[in-house]
Amino acid sequence: MKVRFPLFVSVLVLFLPTIHAQSQSPKMGVVIQSTEDNSDKPTITVHLLNISNKEVTAFNLSVQQALPDGKTFKPSAHTEDMLGGYLLHGKAFSPNSTVDVQIGKILVQIPKPVDETMVVDVVIYADGTAQVQNQDRFKDIMDQRTARFQTLEKVDDTIEKVLADPAAEHPTASVVAHLKGVLDDDQKKADTDNRAVIQGNGSPGEMQLESEIRNLSRLVNRNQEAPLDKMLQQNKSELAKLAPHVHVTEIQQ
Repeated sequence: MKVRFPLFVSVLVLFLPTIHAQSQSPKMGVVIQSTEDNSDKPTITVHLLNISNKEVTAFNLSVQQALPDGKTFKPSAHTEDMLGGYLLHGKAFSPNSTVDVQIGKILVQIPKPVDETMVVDVVIYADGTAQVQNQDRFKDIMDQRTARFQTLEKVDDTIEKVLADPAAEHPTASVVAHLKGVLDDDQKKADTDNRAVIQGNGSPGEMQLESEIRNLSRLVNRNQEAPLDKMLQQNKSELAKLAPHVHVTEIQQ
């Protein structure tokens, strides 16, 4: 049974006059088995096969264009991180199993035909190793994972401080107030050159911390207290499971 709980999915629009089968090294642990161009739908179905002997927790699928000067350009990608499913069930994208990906497409007029192929250029395994042929997409995946890890650490640190404070009459409200202060400090320290910040979306860490604050604020607004002790233990358990997947070692192709 395939279990997929993507932590994030980034699908960029594909400009596809023609897309051919994958032309990449078979050394990658995930390969494109086949594709289906759904002519009556705005999607292409890509059938992926795990040919490694390891559990895959994330992969990236890119469209690659061959340029006239012999160089290649990757205008779009589909990234899927299935680590959430793996942490819950011990399975994500298992050896010899398949995963289907729906890729959006938009046909555009271009001056000259472009030779395009689809390639799997990032594969991350449950054993903490990764095959990487696209550093940008690999960094995106790892940034998201690191952001989750650091967010849990900040929430746990805040909960522990509040629970240890006998003057905190409303612990959940105190946690929210403290986390808002942490978020404000993070935003002040944010790198102004960061793409996400420039676009007004915030960094992955800021967005995840904002989500934690919103969830706790709902309880505060209903005059309810969160089960902080239970949250603390659950977070510590998740941190222990996440740790091996935040520090990933690239392996040679």
